[in-house]
Amino acid sequence: LDEFALWHFSDTGPDGLNIELPVTLASALLGVFALVATVIGSRNLPGLVEISLLSRAGVDAASRYVITSLLRYTIVIGGTLVGFSLLGMRWSQLQWMAAALTVGLGFGLQEIFANFVSGIILLFERPFRVGDVITVGDMSGRVTRIRTRATTILDFDNKEIVMPNKTFITGHLTNWGLSDTTTRVILQVGVAYGSDPVKVRSLLLQAAAEDPRVLKEPVPTCW
Repeated sequence: LDEFALWHFSDTGPDGLNIELPVTLASALLGVFALVATVIGSRNLPGLVEISLLSRAGVDAASRYVITSLLRYTIVIGGTLVGFSLLGMRWSQLQWMAAALTVGLGFGLQEIFANFVSGIILLFERPFRVGDVITVGDMSGRVTRIRTRATTILDFDNKEIVMPNKTFITGHLTNWGLSDTTTRVILQVGVAYGSDPVKVRSLLLQAAAEDPRVLKEPVPTCW
């Protein structure tokens, strides 16, 4: 297979001169195999690592998500570079694609690129993690998925909301449990007119004290 040259590509030799190098049938098959393996590996290997290693090691869900996401990006970038290299594609041949991409980012792809960069920032800065309850604008819910373009939030009505990552970088974000998972919940209780406020307050505090879901410290208050 190494004897069959499918095409040639130009490269710079040690002396600085351009040389023609062949892409053999073996190199082409390896390149295609590398690209296919990259697609399969990026879809399956991060999940396998999460189940077989990270879960057993006791790593929390948020950290597992960051590790598997970075592993997926590494596989995609590394596998793509290896596959293109075996197919004879060099940076000199890809410069026109970079120029076209630059023009595209200046027009139609600007928002997509901004959301992609925002997704990378979210994975590294971690203003919220998978499983956190957050509030963005007038919407609150639990984070279920963080992707490169958008983040999925499950609100309290069990509806999934997909929000562009740029929203979390440029807008106001409230994380209910970033550094402390203890959160106060305010419940408004209506009573009949003429009720004794002192007795109502006493009964409400008693009900809160008897509820096992209410923390003993800090103590519940009523006003």
